[in-house]
Amino acid sequence: MKSKINSKKIIILMTVLVILLTHLPFHFAYGSETSELAPESQNDPSLGVERNATITFETSPSEGGRPSYIPHITPPGGDLLYTISANPNQGFRFVRWELINGWNASIGNLNAETTSLTISTDGPIGPPVHETITIRAIYERVYNLTFQSSPNAGGNPRADQTILAQGETTTIHANVSNGYRFVQWELVSGNTTIANRTSQSTFITMGAGDSSIRAVYEQITHSVSVQANPTIGGNPTVSASSAAQGATINLNANPAVGYRFVNWQFLTQNGATITNSNLANTSLRMGTGPVSVQANYERLQQGSVVVRYVDEEGNEIAQSDILTGFSGEAYRTEAKEIEGWELLVAPENATGVFTNVEQIVTYTYRKNQQLWGTVPWEYDEATKTIHLYGGIGGSVPEAPWKSHSEVETIIVTNEVFLPENSASLFNGARQLESIEGVGNFNTSKVTNMDEMFAHTLALKELNISQWDVSNVTSMSHTFAWMTNLRKLDVSQWDVSNVTTLTHAFAWTSNLVDIDVSQWNVGKVSSMSNLFMSSSSLAELDLSNWDTRNKNISGMFYLASRLSSLKLGEESVIGNTSLRNIVPTAEYTGRWVLEESLDSSVRTIAFENSNEFMANYDGNHPGTYVWERSRPEELVAALEPLSDQSTAITGWMTEVTDNRTITYQNTAGQTVTVTKESPRIKWGDYQDADQRIRQFEIPLAENERLATDTEVTLTVAKPSVETTGDLTIDKKVIKGLDYTANHFTLERKKLEALTSQAELHELILKESQATAHDVLTQDDRSQEIKIVATDLTKDEVDDGTYFATFQVGNKAYQFTIGIDVNSKIHHLKVSIPTKMVFESLYQGEETNREFVSPDYEIRNHSDLSVDTYVNQFIIEDDAGVTLLREDENPLDHAPLQEGQPKNFSDIKQPLLELQLMSNETKISLYGRRSEQRLAQVAPYSSVPFHLTGRFYGPYPKWISESDNEQGGYYQDSFVPTYRMILRFVPR
Repeated sequence: MKSKINSKKIIILMTVLVILLTHLPFHFAYGSETSELAPESQNDPSLGVERNATITFETSPSEGGRPSYIPHITPPGGDLLYTISANPNQGFRFVRWELINGWNASIGNLNAETTSLTISTDGPIGPPVHETITIRAIYERVYNLTFQSSPNAGGNPRADQTILAQGETTTIHANVSNGYRFVQWELVSGNTTIANRTSQSTFITMGAGDSSIRAVYEQITHSVSVQANPTIGGNPTVSASSAAQGATINLNANPAVGYRFVNWQFLTQNGATITNSNLANTSLRMGTGPVSVQANYERLQQGSVVVRYVDEEGNEIAQSDILTGFSGEAYRTEAKEIEGWELLVAPENATGVFTNVEQIVTYTYRKNQQLWGTVPWEYDEATKTIHLYGGIGGSVPEAPWKSHSEVETIIVTNEVFLPENSASLFNGARQLESIEGVGNFNTSKVTNMDEMFAHTLALKELNISQWDVSNVTSMSHTFAWMTNLRKLDVSQWDVSNVTTLTHAFAWTSNLVDIDVSQWNVGKVSSMSNLFMSSSSLAELDLSNWDTRNKNISGMFYLASRLSSLKLGEESVIGNTSLRNIVPTAEYTGRWVLEESLDSSVRTIAFENSNEFMANYDGNHPGTYVWERSRPEELVAALEPLSDQSTAITGWMTEVTDNRTITYQNTAGQTVTVTKESPRIKWGDYQDADQRIRQFEIPLAENERLATDTEVTLTVAKPSVETTGDLTIDKKVIKGLDYTANHFTLERKKLEALTSQAELHELILKESQATAHDVLTQDDRSQEIKIVATDLTKDEVDDGTYFATFQVGNKAYQFTIGIDVNSKIHHLKVSIPTKMVFESLYQGEETNREFVSPDYEIRNHSDLSVDTYVNQFIIEDDAGVTLLREDENPLDHAPLQEGQPKNFSDIKQPLLELQLMSNETKISLYGRRSEQRLAQVAPYSSVPFHLTGRFYGPYPKWISESDNEQGGYYQDSFVPTYRMILRFVPR
């Protein structure tokens, strides 16, 4: 109905519009050219009176505008009404309307740009009306008046009117800014006449065309004058004799000889300000009027000259002298004799005359250069740095650092030849931290380097690998007692002439490694205590050393961390005091050959360091190391976990450095239990060595593990060698398996109930609700309770109801349907008790797809019956896996890299099984929700059957002529399933 009503409204509205449009006669014309449409009549159907009018517009001038009209709806017999508009064009304005002809027409307002037009018709009984109206629209051309300012800040000129016609007048105004005065008006463009060009406000007469007028201003300035007090005290000046308000003027006092400037003083101020009246050279900011300033001076009694003595960087090296005298008197200065310094520059004003201004005379000195041999050097006491500038070094006792033992840095700028006997050269420089440019030392003539760097306790690094030591014969204690030395590069040294290396690296306790593998020690006779107390040294390569028939006693004494020795055929280590290895969990105490230098692959081992020193004879050269104990294998395991678990249990290595157990609970928290946590409760040991122990981490009260999360156990022991850190993850599974069936309930059973508890007991019984713990298999059925149902024990109608069950400490909930029916006693249905599907015995691989015979459900009742598959139970799978709905059997085939999967790759028996009726197809694969199978009409039957497909290895076919089928399948599959149907009368 609604759409029909709207359609009618639309039709009516459209009809009205049509009627109105037929009452609008209109004719129009522009300029002197008239265009007339065919007249349209406005008729009174009852009286037969015809009324129409033709309206024509003229424009003067023709380009002045485009007049138009709009007709109005008038009642039958009434006057004709219109609205007329002048619509002036750009550059014109409307003046007035003129009615050229049309005795019965009248214009509402002749001077209004938009007004009314009325045409009288003498009423409905008058004669027929046919009027021709001519109207002229009068326009005049107008022009734009614009302004400029010079300068822009001088003012903001304007006019009373800025759009005028030729000959029209208006008043213009200069609008002068503060600090400026008006000068004149200038006509920039156009034909406009200015009445008075020097008057701030005057009138102009507009000419033909646009005009632009400039207002000219000038800034108001005030005079500035200065005078001296006394007159002979100076010659004060200003940077300008006049300036505008706010301008800045520079003041210069220019005191005369013998006079000193005192201050500036205003004689006439007028709001002016001086930046600093006590400065001889300052500035003045102009006020609102003329300014007069006085510079005050006073007579100087004496002048002064300051004589300074400085180094090249301007630092004073001696106390300054001050000379005084009256202005105009002469002065004379002389350089001082300063110990350790020599004059570098004499000043040009060393002599002169005193003035009223303080004078400074500066003498510049440089430090006397000292020589070590021919090597110039200097010491910077502030930075404790010695600079060497190149040459031949003198004797060791004359070395600069011997007299400056506090030196921290030596900088070698150019090549310095070290003396032949350089023994103890740096010995005792205990605060020496670095030698920059150490490669500039030339050691080609050095023969003795005994204790050369001994006791340089602060040196941490020495890169002297490029030193030429080919003439050195003695290196006793060369680097001894360098206790902070961490990096030393002597790998390229040629020591072929060295005869003694006694204690050369002794007590270098922080030296981690040193490369002497390429040293030629053929002439060395003594190496005693060579690496004594090198307690950080971990490995040495002596494979190219010949240590036979040499004094090597104590060579490794107290080198406690030396755990890797690379030895050659001639590098014996007889009495080197090699440390015995203490057996630990990490090391066995033995020396073993790790990497052989010859072709043998024998396992060489020495039980301890003494046996190693005594029995190594060079026959099996290679790298010998401390033998490591077998890596410890860390053990950890977690027992199965579910969301019903009250504790996390398992076993793991008890003694570890790190241990964490992380889990997520149902509150959304991630909890980490660390090694020292008191939550870990230890149980029995699981091994004879008592290393692996059971543990339990009880959960807090009401705390439960979140389903489908993982509990992670990590153990690590970096303090010893292990087979690796161990991380175990265990997934938290759903802890309860529960089920309940939809069921049909006879309504009479509800009438016998007396309480809600009896109703719940009836629902639990009829639904066959069960539950058990997945991990422990404990029966939890007694814990199932009903938390919601819309079924009551009171009188109810036939229909479908629900009941929601809850079980477990995590409160699992599940819902079933209950069909209540008062006609169950009328229900009589027959069903098959067994359904069989089997192969057709047509040969191997022929029966992968099958269809069972048809079975039927027969309804013997006088009412329709709905049939549901309530449960499908696998009683014996016979090794066959049922595929779920839409499950791809190829997912069970192993993945072979680069090869597509084929059905022939499936190695386990798989079965797709469906139950089919005329209405539906149901996939059967274990527990699933109840599904409707069919509706059976009264006194009728519904057929149904099984279909399926088999995948995987098929039982082998055995041919046998005596067999009725010609053979049989070896190891036939005989799975057994049970299906429960539910019937609901409708």
